[in-house]
Amino acid sequence: MRVRCIEFFNKEYQVNYQLKTKLKGRNRDYHITEMENYQMIKKSIEIHQNNLKVLKKKQKKLSNNIFEIKEILESLKAKGLIKNQLVIDVKNRDKAIVFIDLLDKTIAEYQNIQELSVTLNEISNELISNRQRLKLLTKNNESLNHEIGKLNENIKEKENKIQELKEENQHLNILKK
Repeated sequence: MRVRCIEFFNKEYQVNYQLKTKLKGRNRDYHITEMENYQMIKKSIEIHQNNLKVLKKKQKKLSNNIFEIKEILESLKAKGLIKNQLVIDVKNRDKAIVFIDLLDKTIAEYQNIQELSVTLNEISNELISNRQRLKLLTKNNESLNHEIGKLNENIKEKENKIQELKEENQHLNILKK
Protein backbone atom coordinates (compact mmCIF):
# COMPACT_ATOMS: atom_id res chain seq x y z
CA MET A 1 0.00 0.00 0.00
CA ARG A 2 2.79 2.40 0.96
CA VAL A 3 4.71 1.59 -2.21
CA ARG A 4 1.68 2.16 -4.45
CA CYS A 5 0.94 5.48 -2.75
CA ILE A 6 4.46 6.80 -3.26
CA GLU A 7 4.48 5.59 -6.88
CA PHE A 8 1.18 7.38 -7.56
CA PHE A 9 2.45 10.51 -5.83
CA ASN A 10 5.69 10.49 -7.84
CA LYS A 11 3.80 9.94 -11.08
CA GLU A 12 1.24 12.65 -10.33
CA TYR A 13 3.77 15.34 -9.34
CA GLN A 14 6.67 14.19 -11.56
CA VAL A 15 9.04 13.75 -8.60
CA ASN A 16 11.15 10.88 -7.35
CA TYR A 17 10.57 10.64 -3.60
CA GLN A 18 11.53 7.47 -1.74
CA LEU A 19 9.80 5.87 1.22
CA LYS A 20 11.43 6.21 4.60
CA THR A 21 12.74 2.93 5.91
CA LYS A 22 10.64 1.41 8.63
CA LEU A 23 11.92 1.70 12.16
CA LYS A 24 12.96 -1.32 14.15
CA GLY A 25 9.90 -2.86 15.78
CA ARG A 26 7.58 -1.12 13.33
CA ASN A 27 7.40 -3.70 10.58
CA ARG A 28 3.63 -3.86 10.43
CA ASP A 29 1.35 -1.33 8.79
CA TYR A 30 -1.78 -0.63 10.78
CA HIS A 31 -5.09 0.25 9.24
CA ILE A 32 -6.59 3.55 10.34
CA THR A 33 -9.40 1.69 12.13
CA GLU A 34 -6.73 0.18 14.39
CA MET A 35 -5.47 3.61 15.49
CA GLU A 36 -8.24 5.08 17.62
CA ASN A 37 -5.95 6.80 20.17
CA TYR A 38 -2.82 6.92 18.04
CA GLN A 39 -1.63 10.45 18.89
CA MET A 40 -2.21 9.96 22.62
CA ILE A 41 -0.41 6.61 22.54
CA LYS A 42 2.48 8.08 20.54
CA LYS A 43 2.96 10.92 23.06
CA SER A 44 2.74 8.48 25.95
CA ILE A 45 5.37 6.20 24.41
CA GLU A 46 7.71 9.15 23.76
CA ILE A 47 7.35 10.32 27.36
CA HIS A 48 8.05 6.84 28.67
CA GLN A 49 11.05 6.40 26.35
CA ASN A 50 12.52 9.62 27.74
CA ASN A 51 11.82 8.35 31.25
CA LEU A 52 13.64 5.13 30.39
CA LYS A 53 16.70 7.08 29.22
CA VAL A 54 16.75 9.13 32.43
CA LEU A 55 16.27 5.98 34.46
CA LYS A 56 19.17 4.27 32.70
CA LYS A 57 21.46 7.19 33.59
CA LYS A 58 20.31 7.08 37.22
CA GLN A 59 20.82 3.32 37.30
CA LYS A 60 24.45 3.76 36.20
CA LYS A 61 25.02 6.38 38.93
CA LEU A 62 23.34 4.09 41.42
CA SER A 63 25.58 1.16 40.46
CA ASN A 64 28.69 3.31 40.94
CA ASN A 65 27.44 4.66 44.27
CA ILE A 66 26.60 1.18 45.58
CA PHE A 67 30.24 0.19 45.27
CA GLU A 68 31.39 3.35 47.10
CA ILE A 69 28.88 2.88 49.91
CA LYS A 70 29.95 -0.75 50.36
CA GLU A 71 33.57 0.36 50.69
CA ILE A 72 32.59 3.05 53.20
CA LEU A 73 30.59 0.61 55.31
CA GLU A 74 33.35 -2.01 55.21
CA SER A 75 35.97 0.52 56.29
CA LEU A 76 34.05 1.81 59.31
CA LYS A 77 36.08 1.86 62.52
CA ALA A 78 34.91 0.81 65.96
CA LYS A 79 34.08 3.58 68.44
CA GLY A 80 36.63 3.39 71.14
CA LEU A 81 36.24 0.32 73.32
CA ILE A 82 32.65 -0.46 72.28
CA LYS A 83 32.64 -2.94 69.40
CA ASN A 84 28.91 -2.64 68.63
CA GLN A 85 29.15 1.02 67.58
CA LEU A 86 30.98 2.31 64.52
CA VAL A 87 32.24 5.77 63.62
CA ILE A 88 31.56 7.35 60.22
CA ASP A 89 33.10 10.54 58.82
CA VAL A 90 30.83 13.45 57.89
CA LYS A 91 32.05 13.20 54.29
CA ASN A 92 31.10 9.51 54.11
CA ARG A 93 27.78 10.21 55.85
CA ASP A 94 26.97 12.82 53.20
CA LYS A 95 27.81 10.29 50.48
CA ALA A 96 25.45 7.78 52.09
CA ILE A 97 22.66 10.38 52.27
CA VAL A 98 23.14 11.30 48.58
CA PHE A 99 23.08 7.59 47.74
CA ILE A 100 19.82 7.08 49.65
CA ASP A 101 18.24 10.08 47.89
CA LEU A 102 19.32 8.72 44.51
CA LEU A 103 17.92 5.33 45.46
CA ASP A 104 14.56 6.91 46.39
CA LYS A 105 14.40 8.81 43.09
CA THR A 106 15.29 5.68 41.12
CA ILE A 107 12.55 3.72 42.86
CA ALA A 108 10.08 6.48 41.96
CA GLU A 109 11.21 6.28 38.32
CA TYR A 110 10.70 2.52 38.33
CA GLN A 111 7.14 3.14 39.47
CA ASN A 112 6.71 5.39 36.42
CA ILE A 113 7.95 2.52 34.28
CA GLN A 114 5.10 0.43 35.62
CA GLU A 115 2.78 2.99 33.99
CA LEU A 116 4.56 2.29 30.69
CA SER A 117 3.91 -1.40 31.14
CA VAL A 118 0.22 -0.75 31.78
CA THR A 119 0.04 1.55 28.74
CA LEU A 120 1.69 -1.04 26.51
CA ASN A 121 -0.69 -3.73 27.76
CA GLU A 122 -3.65 -1.45 26.99
CA ILE A 123 -2.29 -0.83 23.49
CA SER A 124 -1.81 -4.54 22.95
CA ASN A 125 -5.35 -5.33 24.14
CA GLU A 126 -6.80 -2.56 21.96
CA LEU A 127 -4.96 -3.84 18.90
CA ILE A 128 -6.12 -7.39 19.54
CA SER A 129 -9.73 -6.27 19.93
CA ASN A 130 -9.44 -4.12 16.80
CA ARG A 131 -8.04 -7.05 14.84
CA GLN A 132 -10.89 -9.25 16.02
CA ARG A 133 -13.40 -6.55 15.15
CA LEU A 134 -11.77 -6.11 11.73
CA LYS A 135 -11.96 -9.88 11.10
CA LEU A 136 -15.63 -9.91 12.11
CA LEU A 137 -16.41 -6.92 9.89
CA THR A 138 -14.51 -8.50 6.99
CA LYS A 139 -16.44 -11.73 7.46
CA ASN A 140 -19.74 -9.82 7.60
CA ASN A 141 -18.76 -7.87 4.49
CA GLU A 142 -17.98 -11.09 2.62
CA SER A 143 -21.33 -12.61 3.59
CA LEU A 144 -23.13 -9.44 2.55
CA ASN A 145 -21.29 -9.44 -0.78
CA HIS A 146 -22.24 -13.08 -1.29
CA GLU A 147 -25.88 -12.28 -0.47
CA ILE A 148 -25.80 -9.28 -2.83
CA GLY A 149 -24.51 -11.58 -5.55
CA LYS A 150 -27.39 -13.99 -4.94
CA LEU A 151 -29.89 -11.13 -4.95
CA ASN A 152 -28.43 -9.76 -8.20
CA GLU A 153 -28.80 -13.21 -9.78
CA ASN A 154 -32.37 -13.36 -8.48
CA ILE A 155 -33.06 -9.91 -9.94
CA LYS A 156 -31.66 -10.99 -13.33
CA GLU A 157 -33.86 -14.09 -13.26
CA LYS A 158 -36.90 -11.99 -12.40
CA GLU A 159 -36.06 -9.46 -15.13
CA ASN A 160 -35.71 -12.30 -17.63
CA LYS A 161 -39.06 -13.69 -16.45
CA ILE A 162 -40.65 -10.24 -16.76
CA GLN A 163 -39.19 -9.86 -20.26
CA GLU A 164 -40.57 -13.27 -21.26
CA LEU A 165 -43.97 -12.36 -19.84
CA LYS A 166 -43.93 -9.04 -21.70
CA GLU A 167 -43.12 -10.83 -24.93
CA GLU A 168 -45.85 -13.39 -24.27
CA ASN A 169 -48.26 -10.56 -23.48
CA GLN A 170 -47.38 -8.86 -26.76
CA HIS A 171 -48.00 -12.12 -28.65
CA LEU A 172 -51.35 -12.48 -26.93
CA ASN A 173 -52.29 -8.91 -27.79
CA ILE A 174 -51.34 -9.56 -31.40
CA LEU A 175 -53.47 -12.73 -31.44
CA LYS A 176 -56.47 -10.90 -29.96
CA LYS A 177 -56.51 -8.37 -32.73
